[in-house]
Amino acid sequence: FPMVKPIVKDIYTLVQPCEPATPMDVNGAAKDLLDTFLDNGKVTGMAANMIGYTKRIIVINNEGTIQLMFNPEVIEMNGLYPADEYCICLERRHTAKRYETIVVKYQDEHFQEQTASFSGFLARIVQHQIDHCNSLVI
Repeated sequence: FPMVKPIVKDIYTLVQPCEPATPMDVNGAAKDLLDTFLDNGKVTGMAANMIGYTKRIIVINNEGTIQLMFNPEVIEMNGLYPADEYCICLERRHTAKRYETIVVKYQDEHFQEQTASFSGFLARIVQHQIDHCNSLVI
């Protein structure tokens, strides 16, 4: 059964520290995150704390491929610029400092270590979701 969760709007919940994700989260928090993400057709990324799980898990739409990332961390970044962004938790636009290109280290759903490069809009989405994991709400 899909388990679609409501989007957390409470700032105090969103700033709680996120714990590292573990393999135990694959069928719980990650599945609910994926179900909720797919149900919110307009969004291009989502973090687990946006649905009430304080776990370091994000999901993005990577050019048509839905990609889950456990414990994502930006390890390289280039090209700082101000970006105009919208957050569904805050229901408002804001300006954030973003990097044009990033390299992210993360674990896949089998908890195998991976790295991926992102640029442009997708890099912004990934940085926004990792900010959520780092309890940063802009």
